[in-house]
Amino acid sequence: MNSMAKSIVSWVALLLTMVLLYNVFTTKPGGKETILTFSKFLSEVNNKNIKRAKIVDSDLTGELISGEYFKTVIPVDYPALYDKLQGVDLTIEHPNRSPWLAAIISWAPFLFIIGFWIFLRIFFMRQMQMMAKEKKVRREQKPHEANLIELEPDVANAFSNSQAVNEALRLVIQLTEIRGTT
Repeated sequence: MNSMAKSIVSWVALLLTMVLLYNVFTTKPGGKETILTFSKFLSEVNNKNIKRAKIVDSDLTGELISGEYFKTVIPVDYPALYDKLQGVDLTIEHPNRSPWLAAIISWAPFLFIIGFWIFLRIFFMRQMQMMAKEKKVRREQKPHEANLIELEPDVANAFSNSQAVNEALRLVIQLTEIRGTT
């Protein structure tokens, strides 16, 4: 596989990883929740179809008698809601999270993706530098390739390797120097 195809495959893999990480950090496990409007929720309360409910700030989640999970948003100032929820297993929570912790948790997927992206950039930069070095080495070796000489088959049979050919040519050079001919 050439370097361009590897690069494309790597970028596609990075993109898929980012999408999967985003989905992991943004979806809640534990089944599907039906989003109810507040008026639909009140009609379910009046019909006694609510089995369990949990209020966290202005978010209300719960379970219907049919076993289906739901989610709705309640108005901030609606004290009559608590009277209507009599007989329902109701949990009310007001979490006091640190704003720093909330910020870190909400930004964690993005920080992870950015860190992963920086890691991959460094990895690919090193790969590119190694490829550039290899290319430079190949470029430096090309002048030596220009000195390649093809031997006739009978001469190639007489000399087993390049060292033997070089020794024979050096002897020829010495003989020409001894005779004084050039």
